[in-house]
Amino acid sequence: MEAEWELVDEGPFKIMRLGGRWELMHHFELHEIFEQLLQEEPPKIILNLAAVDHISSSIVGAFVRLSRDARQKGGWVSLVALSQSVRFSLQMLQLDDLFLIHRSEQEAMQQTSN
Repeated sequence: MEAEWELVDEGPFKIMRLGGRWELMHHFELHEIFEQLLQEEPPKIILNLAAVDHISSSIVGAFVRLSRDARQKGGWVSLVALSQSVRFSLQMLQLDDLFLIHRSEQEAMQQTSN
């Protein structure tokens, strides 16, 4: 399945639902979207990866930069609904501590509302 995405506003939260295969060729498109998400002050970004089949290292790098930039603005990035393979990849790269990780969008919104 080709890479796809949708953006949803949920009050102060920006939710990006991703699906399909995310490869190097999608990096610049993703960078532009992330720039939009970082306009909120502070950015509260939820990336829902439930429908992601594959994620390349360049896309993981984009996630890392998004998380860093959001933290610099007093915000955060939460990854939700990770498949076992995506979770394993983050753990192997020792990147799982860079993100808030939740089971669902609702859990992310509830646990970060404080």
